[in-house]
Amino acid sequence: MSLFSRFRKPSSDDMKQRSWESSTSDVQGLFVIADVFVITGRGPVFTGIMESGSLGVGDAVIVDITHDSPDASSKPSPVELHGTISAIESRHRRTQSIQKGDEAGLIIRGVNVDDLPYTRNGSGFALDTKALNNRLIRKANTPAR
Repeated sequence: MSLFSRFRKPSSDDMKQRSWESSTSDVQGLFVIADVFVITGRGPVFTGIMESGSLGVGDAVIVDITHDSPDASSKPSPVELHGTISAIESRHRRTQSIQKGDEAGLIIRGVNVDDLPYTRNGSGFALDTKALNNRLIRKANTPAR
């Protein structure tokens, strides 16, 4: 209660009952991928920022990625990889959950390095991190944007 609230006339907004539930945009649990790297023995680590909602260890997630098709005339094919978050690191510490605005790294059990897009370089193939940039990781029970 503010100092001068007692002198303010009540408005119709004050009389409305407010819901304690968060809006649907906060519930979604969308994580935007900024980069991907591989830890030997652990698998790919997806780094980025939490756009909305929250994610926690043990949450079922879907990684929305796109594979470029070999022939240039067709469109890239969308791919959804399903997995479970096995570890989260935020601010150089392991944590159990992240909220909107947190920068973090996610290790997802069920998503292997072989499932991710590769690009051809001079000596062979390399993980195509540019193809994964700005892709989404979302909770399995939320709709795609």
